[in-house]
Amino acid sequence: MHAAAANPASASADSAEAAGAAVDAVAEASGVTAAAFKDGLLGVLTPMVAQCDEGVQSALDSQTALSQQLDRVARELQAFLGSSQIPSLSPYAQKLADVRQRLTVANATLLQVQARLAKIEAVAEKLQRAGVSTPRFSRDSHSNELR
Repeated sequence: MHAAAANPASASADSAEAAGAAVDAVAEASGVTAAAFKDGLLGVLTPMVAQCDEGVQSALDSQTALSQQLDRVARELQAFLGSSQIPSLSPYAQKLADVRQRLTVANATLLQVQARLAKIEAVAEKLQRAGVSTPRFSRDSHSNELR
């Protein structure tokens, strides 16, 4: 890391000197007195550079404070986790997985039964249209069972 970047104040001084040298070159080329051009340009740029430096320093200070707060919260969380007994949820998760599996199997069986019933009804309807005598089944309205 550059030494001037480590210290924002010295970085400002270095950049001001470099800007001053550039200003001298531009002023000589344009015919304006170097001192007047340099003073005018530095008068405009110096407050902006200082404001930028203050903003950078403020951001660094905020990041340091945030880092300290995060460290504090992490320590408190570790202390809490070390002192509390969190109940294990894995038996309940396993029960839910088992119930879900049984429900899936029951649903598949129900779909197979419905498909078979639809085929039987379709065959019975074809036989009825053909005039073949078929046994009559009726559904009990309360239990939905065939009689």
